[in-house]
Amino acid sequence: MKILVKPKNKKNYLVVIAIGKKYYNFWKKHFFPFVKKYSLSNGIGVIVITNNLISKSSKYFKKPQWQKLLVGEFLYKKKITFENLCIVDADILVNPYSPNIFKYHNKDKISVVSSRFNMPY
Repeated sequence: MKILVKPKNKKNYLVVIAIGKKYYNFWKKHFFPFVKKYSLSNGIGVIVITNNLISKSSKYFKKPQWQKLLVGEFLYKKKITFENLCIVDADILVNPYSPNIFKYHNKDKISVVSSRFNMPY
């Protein structure tokens, strides 16, 4: 786990899972500059998970896309203080001029957003 940007006042974080040196380096080179600009302008922290949250030798091992469901518990165990998390897939290019995502959620609910709802088909 790497904390690349610390949040300003609130403990809001964007979390990306980029497991393995190859994926992390690709993400850091091509995607992080956009994420960094967005996070700094909105006071949001950035955490990148770089190792599996479940050992590959475990009978409970799941692929990284399922491991993102464990991020909250993982950060809690690492004693990372947070109020809100936005888990972003590593292949999402963040518009650095987008509004702060944490201004558009209900703090009493877990929210899931999918671009499929915006598709014309």
